[in-house]
Amino acid sequence: LADRSLQKNFVNARSRFAEELSSFVSSNSEAEQILFTLTQDEDEYTRRMALKALAKANSPLIEQLVVPAWESG
Repeated sequence: LADRSLQKNFVNARSRFAEELSSFVSSNSEAEQILFTLTQDEDEYTRRMALKALAKANSPLIEQLVVPAWESG
């Protein structure tokens, strides 16, 4: 499901997947790495949902991602 959701032609699936993935995040987990990848997505909404999911899961990655996300608008 993750591989399919990450395909470029499934923008809505990527953002929805990012929202739901927060329940499965633990430090250094595959879910956390997928969300990190989604924070670099071309779609702004997907990036925001991935950041929100990482924050909800209290991921240590969120600290390094928040400032660049804020500065990018």
